Order: sequence, then C-alpha cells, then structure tokens
Amino acid sequence: MNDTADGYRLRLRALQQATEELNGLRDTNDAEEAAIAAHRALDAVYDLHEAYFRAVGIFRPLAARDDHLTTLGGQVVGALAFARDAKTHDIITASRSAGLGELPFGAGPFGGGWVWREHASDEPRFQTRAGWYRSLVQWKRLAAPLEDAYDFFADNEPA
Repeated sequence: MNDTADGYRLRLRALQQATEELNGLRDTNDAEEAAIAAHRALDAVYDLHEAYFRAVGIFRPLAARDDHLTTLGGQVVGALAFARDAKTHDIITASRSAGLGELPFGAGPFGGGWVWREHASDEPRFQTRAGWYRSLVQWKRLAAPLEDAYDFFADNEPA
C-alpha cells in the first residue's frame, strides 16, 4: 500500500468512528458533547474531502469540484464541507436541538435528538454548496448525512 492509500483509509476510518460517536449521542442532554462530536465529524469529512480531491487531481476552482461531486452523486460531501468551513471561519455551532423550543428533546416536527442547524452564505462561490446543505443536511439527524458521505468516499475510493 502507498502513503496516499493508507492516508485515505485512515481518514475514512476516522469518519466512520465520528459517525458512530454521533449515533451514540443521539439522546444525550449534553449540548456541548453533541456539538463537539459534530465538529469532530465535520473535520473528518473535510480531511477526506481534501484527500479525495488531491487523489483525483482536482485542486481548483471550487466549481470544478462541485461538478465532479454532482456527476458522482456526492453532493452531501460538498454540503458537509461547506458546513465545516462555516464552523471554522464563521464560528458557528453545527448542531441544535430538534425538540420543542429550546428544550433538547420533545415531540417537535423532527422528533427528538440533535440535528444540523440552518446555515447559509452570501458568497456567490458557495451558493451551490449552500443549496446542497439546505436540501441534504439541514434539519437531518447528525449522523444521517455523515453516513451518506462515508458511503460516497468508500464507494469512490481513488485507485
């Protein structure tokens, strides 16, 4: 095995573990624990996102990466990379309660547990990914889009 393949598989395993951690925290009352785990998972997605595009040789522009993801059905990867960028540069918290009002759990329209919060961008270059985020990530339980991203990265592992 080469360093690139080893590094990719290591990052893939990190995403798998982060997703499992979030699944285990579905019913936690600890908002900080859920947010930290979500942030850790976003970092794992971003690391894989960068490793993947380096391996396939698409460095810039962002639109070329978006076209590639669209072709392969990997829009959720772009959406999660967009969320990771926001958590780093805009200092947002990625998760929020899905209960009624500010209560962590309840019979809200999305059930109890933790979901991805709303996020948007005014930057023209991020509009595609912002749209993907709204449709594929926002209000979903934390682990769901990460499972989809894992499947994309596993199914499209660079040679």
